[in-house]
Amino acid sequence: MNRTRILHAGVVWVFLTISCLSANGLSTQSQAIKSSSPQEEDFVSSHETCLVEPSLSVDMGERLVPDVATSLVTYTLPNTGITAEPTPSDVVARYREAAEQGDAEAQYNIGRCYYTGEGIKQNYKEAVKWLRQAAAQGHAAAQYDLGCCYEQGLGLMPDYDRAADWYRRSAQQGLAVAQYQLGTCYRDGRGVAQDFTQAVHWYRQAAEQGHVAAQCDLGDCFYAGQGVAQDLAGAVYWYRRSAEQGLAAAQNNLGFCCQYGQGVEPNIDEAVKWYRRAAGQEYAAAQYNLGNCYYYGQGVVQNFDEAADWYRKAAEQEYAAAQYRIGYCYDYGQGVPRDHIEAVVWYRKAAEQGLAAAQYSLGYCYSTGRGVGRSYNEAVSWFRMAAKQGHTEAQKALQLFGVE
Repeated sequence: MNRTRILHAGVVWVFLTISCLSANGLSTQSQAIKSSSPQEEDFVSSHETCLVEPSLSVDMGERLVPDVATSLVTYTLPNTGITAEPTPSDVVARYREAAEQGDAEAQYNIGRCYYTGEGIKQNYKEAVKWLRQAAAQGHAAAQYDLGCCYEQGLGLMPDYDRAADWYRRSAQQGLAVAQYQLGTCYRDGRGVAQDFTQAVHWYRQAAEQGHVAAQCDLGDCFYAGQGVAQDLAGAVYWYRRSAEQGLAAAQNNLGFCCQYGQGVEPNIDEAVKWYRRAAGQEYAAAQYNLGNCYYYGQGVVQNFDEAADWYRKAAEQEYAAAQYRIGYCYDYGQGVPRDHIEAVVWYRKAAEQGLAAAQYSLGYCYSTGRGVGRSYNEAVSWFRMAAKQGHTEAQKALQLFGVE
């Protein structure tokens, strides 16, 4: 999983990466378009009436806890002696003077300046030099930042073992962001042996200090029963604490639990509220889930236009399940003008990400000439991909075509 960390004074930035879950199968109606060859047309047309139309069924939406990265902690150096409004270069000069005298706080700050290029030309090697000096004196934030540099290979060779070691030193001093990152190392087995119990331990340490990402990831551990006995009510507790601080992933997950009564009484209105908050932050999984609510009329008045709009927003963020759904909307003219060619465009995007339902639908389009020229080879290829993932209708389609 990808993580990006930046140093930025006094700000916590959250970067999310999302991984997509599969959706249920679709089919399309047959409508002939000129085939790529007469032989293919004869073969396909003799089987097309036997193929099962893909159809949407109510799915359980998406509950995702993405990878969350947190910025470096920033401290300010007291008593710099600057009385007038300083320029960035003035500040760097004062930091350097104090740093060269062994002041750990100044060493940390000048290291951050070199990292960000604030008041001085960016230089990761110089950043590491000063951060290391501060870290050696026990400066918790510098220890964490040095761990980030080792993890990302900034100013030195990447070394996950050393990254985890510096995260641990900082975490043991109580720095929440380091506790969270050490927990993630244990969860992913990066720089340490994978150990979900240890992951939960460090997530809890950070979560109890109010670290928003740790609260969400701790909720995920309770939800999945990783490193702790499964406890859906416990998952909801931590999702809610994180959601109330505004983390979109937690808002989406809390909405999911509310919708399906997992750890809390079912409440579709509450679910829609949380989906909408996360969707408003452009969180793709929540946009998709909110689109489903509008599509099926769950907690809101059924509205295909709204459904298609939310599907599109998520689809444009490369969210496979939403790409598939907006493709279906185009295929059947639900909330958008009917356009089989556009449907194929979106089916293909989702299929190329490995979504079995989209692979089947794309295969069906090739088999019937719907939005694309007929092609037996392409149809079979996409059916095979879906069938390998256990897609029942794709497996049946291959049997109808007499291939494995």
